[in-house]
Amino acid sequence: MRKGLLCCFLLVLIGSVPAWAQVAKFMEPPEVSDQRVSWKWAAIDSDPIYTGNSTLKRVRPISEHPFHDRTIAKVLLDQSGLFGFSLSEDGQQVYKWELDSGLLVEEYVPIPAPAVVLNAALHRDGLSLAAVLDDGRIAIWDLQRPDTLWSFPVSPGPCYDILYLPGSLNHRFLTAGSDGKVRKWDIELEPGMSPPEPAQTVITFAAAEARSLAINTTGRFLAAGSSRGEIRKYNLVENYITSIFQARPSSIEKIIIGFTGRSMVTIDELHGVAIWNFNNDNAGQVPLVEIPPGNHGDVRMALTPPDDLLLILSYDDGLLQVRSGATGQVFQVGQEPYPTSSFISHPDGSRAILGRLDGDLVLWSAGFCRPSPGDIRCFGGYKIWRGLRPERVSNDGEADGDEMELLRTYSYGDSSWTFAGIDTLRYFIDPDSISDRGMGFEGMLPGPVNGFPYYYAITQFDRVFEDGSVFDVNVCEPQDSCVIRGIYRDPETGEMISIIPRRSPRTEKPILGKVWVIPNPYEKNRVDWDDYTFPHVRFVNLPSEAEIRIYTLAGDLVRIIQHGRDSLNQLSGEENWDLKNGDGENVVSGVYFYTVRTPEGKVSRGFLTLIL
Repeated sequence: MRKGLLCCFLLVLIGSVPAWAQVAKFMEPPEVSDQRVSWKWAAIDSDPIYTGNSTLKRVRPISEHPFHDRTIAKVLLDQSGLFGFSLSEDGQQVYKWELDSGLLVEEYVPIPAPAVVLNAALHRDGLSLAAVLDDGRIAIWDLQRPDTLWSFPVSPGPCYDILYLPGSLNHRFLTAGSDGKVRKWDIELEPGMSPPEPAQTVITFAAAEARSLAINTTGRFLAAGSSRGEIRKYNLVENYITSIFQARPSSIEKIIIGFTGRSMVTIDELHGVAIWNFNNDNAGQVPLVEIPPGNHGDVRMALTPPDDLLLILSYDDGLLQVRSGATGQVFQVGQEPYPTSSFISHPDGSRAILGRLDGDLVLWSAGFCRPSPGDIRCFGGYKIWRGLRPERVSNDGEADGDEMELLRTYSYGDSSWTFAGIDTLRYFIDPDSISDRGMGFEGMLPGPVNGFPYYYAITQFDRVFEDGSVFDVNVCEPQDSCVIRGIYRDPETGEMISIIPRRSPRTEKPILGKVWVIPNPYEKNRVDWDDYTFPHVRFVNLPSEAEIRIYTLAGDLVRIIQHGRDSLNQLSGEENWDLKNGDGENVVSGVYFYTVRTPEGKVSRGFLTLIL
């Protein structure tokens, strides 16, 4: 016996069911056939098909006392996600702080000649922090020596973007300049060093500025965008351009390449967002998805690791959106109450930090919902139950004897979810649609047996964080018994409906060649199904329509049964006789004669014996 209902008790400890909770219900009717029952249900409101299993809510300011007193140009996080870095727009305030505590860890020297910070990047091993400026300089801070700063020109005009190259203890990075050149630098920073020699130029845009850069996770491929809407892809290992295409009619202001290396997202000068297939080198390619600009100002973006399933957008006016990374579908919308100027997504894919115009830093829960102190409750999945005697389940969900037993758990995030369905419908087939019947795994229930009345239930559960642990908690209202309330019921009366698997109608000729009765003889209290339903015998291998007549040996008509569609409006190859005559009275022991006649006039005859 699988318990599984401790979660109903946990709800009392953790809190009431969310007001938004929608109850999962089977769609009617199920498909019933020989030892097989197939169910489907509509995804509930909190299902990832609608939400992406995402979260978006304001958590808190990073610090009760803001570090900055001016606009924040850039927010960065180290690879661990434990420490953050923020730069003011004028480069005069550069700070390192601890994310969880909000404590200021380090203050770095300001840029000697004030300029506007256009972009910044963090060395992947935490060696340095670099910012590119509107006067063409780069400023590099030694993160181990807060009072050490290098600054030198890298572009004759504004330098718009910078990216560190992975896998090096040296300072290897790329810059995008107003002269249309993407330069590759490889320098060793030393106290008192002279400005480095001009770097290798890897891409040159003709009559256009180089505005944006992105590198895939392996460091092999670069994507660069120009002020004229052109994107060039470059192989950094073999040093050649792999493709050139006109992406947008206006400047490509930002580019990111997804963690899988399959997706690329761009933002243009008009604040339009587009999702591309990064592996498509066709010069005439078009975006997979286009998100039109709104009236929200500049936009910043991030894809969530590891599979790029979510796309997070942050706008100047404080608007935040969590969207599908594949389709652009909006899952969540939030609003920071003050205009923002910078944004960074946490490496865990479930949090983000906003930098504001007033210098404040704000933590948001943004991305995947993971049960934690910040997101106590997240969508969990669905559970499918089956039982022969649901009335034995008590109000607290516990049971004695043949209670409802757990058949399958579809947990979002594990391999079982692949089998739950597509679009807005979910599916389950008994015997288990993932594992074959009779494979002998511990705890696996056998498939349904023909003729037995099974009750099926569906429940949904959340993953809930409490006291440092995560629990599966069934969701239902009221909370007297989640499983009982999830049993398939008559939509009009609310009564529980049992599902009886049966053979399909016989279609082979002769159409009545194999009709028989089971059990024969019938002996009272010796038939398994009598414990779960009314006493009866079963006519099997019937065609889809037939008339059954039962007689005494003396020729007296006992009962006429019309065989056709069942209570679920489905055709079957079986029909039950409840051992009653036409007046509803119990018959007596003896030998009976029966006929089965089809609408075409075909007739089958036989005898059956009752020991009552």
